[in-house]
Amino acid sequence: MPTFPNFFETSEEARMRLRRTIVKYKDDFYHIMEVSNHRQDGKFRVYMEPLGRSYVGRDANPLLPEISVYGEPSINGQILDEYLDSMSGRPESEVGVIRKYASSKHFNKFRPFPLGNVNTKGGVIHCERSPTRNMHQGLLSEAVVSTRVSITPSTYDPFKRGYRGDREADHPVHNTDINVYSPEFLFMLKGEYPSLAEVLTNLRDPDILNSGCAFHKDWSIMRGPAGTLFLCYKSSGVGQVYGLTGGRAASVISLRLKLSREFEFLKEELEEFGWFTGISIH
Repeated sequence: MPTFPNFFETSEEARMRLRRTIVKYKDDFYHIMEVSNHRQDGKFRVYMEPLGRSYVGRDANPLLPEISVYGEPSINGQILDEYLDSMSGRPESEVGVIRKYASSKHFNKFRPFPLGNVNTKGGVIHCERSPTRNMHQGLLSEAVVSTRVSITPSTYDPFKRGYRGDREADHPVHNTDINVYSPEFLFMLKGEYPSLAEVLTNLRDPDILNSGCAFHKDWSIMRGPAGTLFLCYKSSGVGQVYGLTGGRAASVISLRLKLSREFEFLKEELEEFGWFTGISIH
């Protein structure tokens, strides 16, 4: 496969594949506003804004200049350059946009990054990339398939044609709205979760109304009937958690799991994590 100085062969291709997507740069995540080659020096410049503000563009930072969605990238690039020059010396958090070369090694060749559980105010939403091919190199919001995590295993296929938007009562909610620019989505991207002990303590507190909470990109704890707690893998419940001692401050010293037989294949992975002192198959 040929290599190009700017990773992409042309600035038009770079713009088509990157604009309006989420990418990782070093250890942070950004929304790409524009890609331009307007300085005619052979270098593609990528203009990005940080995630975590729930909105992008002027909705997130009124100081940002207005750029046209359908405008010429060269004009947008010039506008953003002038803005960056005018904000020189101010902190990045106030400026709200950074400029990097597409050739930077810190983009890691725009490789995909893992998605997973997003902790929301009400519970947990599991996010995956749609398997449908698309032309974008970064993560496009429309390419995120989201599923409300449930303790009931589902045979429902969110990727099957004709199922999009289905809200049948016996299925978890799929394709639920998820804000990919929100702080909660950013926490997921960075892998920032409460510990298992913190999750268990909070879910045993009757004053906390959440249906569940994730402690890992693929693993979460959900509330069940009569005060029970269940371990969930991705979007489905896989077993009941028991052996907790104490009141609201749960002790995890003797935490055990009754793993459903259909998810027996997860036992080895769970044993490697070491979260449970015992795992039985039921």
